[in-house]
Amino acid sequence: MGRVLKFQEDRKGDTRKIALIYNPASPTSYREAATLNTFLGSGQAIGSLTLSGVLIEQDKAGALEGYDAIFSAVETDSGRLRSAMRRHEVPCITREVDQVSQGACIVAIQTSPNTAIFFSSTNAAAAGVRFATAFIMMVREL
Repeated sequence: MGRVLKFQEDRKGDTRKIALIYNPASPTSYREAATLNTFLGSGQAIGSLTLSGVLIEQDKAGALEGYDAIFSAVETDSGRLRSAMRRHEVPCITREVDQVSQGACIVAIQTSPNTAIFFSSTNAAAAGVRFATAFIMMVREL
């Protein structure tokens, strides 16, 4: 996620606050977001970026303020994600390719069986988010 965010254009500085959106009705969703939150702690250096996270229930995604990106945990509502991403013009990153194909996120990162990054230029344009051409050339367009 840190490497993906480094390719985002029009962002200044080397710190990114990530809204870790999860579905409170799903223990799996909460566990994924909480694990990432624990990893990030009060600030995790990833390359030249420092990422920090805040756990946010999906019902509160529309009220997001002051975040540089969204991470969507599994089983999170696509409509709420799509609305938050577009309203706040921030990238949404997930592990679920379906979230990208449904217009809720811009980037999906899969690590099994091989690492693959999926990207939607349509979703990025709708959210007003731009990535460097070098990034777009390295990923799979959906």
